[in-house]
Amino acid sequence: MGKRKKPTTEQAVDEGVEETFPASDPVSASVPANTAHDRAERGDEPPVPPAPPKRSPDWLLEKKK
Repeated sequence: MGKRKKPTTEQAVDEGVEETFPASDPVSASVPANTAHDRAERGDEPPVPPAPPKRSPDWLLEKKK
């Protein structure tokens, strides 16, 4: 039995790539789902209510009862 040569770094990387290829799922060619903004523009759902008015930070200075 002969000694096996240690693979070079490049050979080790190439072998690792071959074992794990493809590394990710293929890109989807379908149309993405509608966003909440798209649905609101079409009138499929009511628009988002406006944010409440900002409070003054004075309430932080009030003593708790």
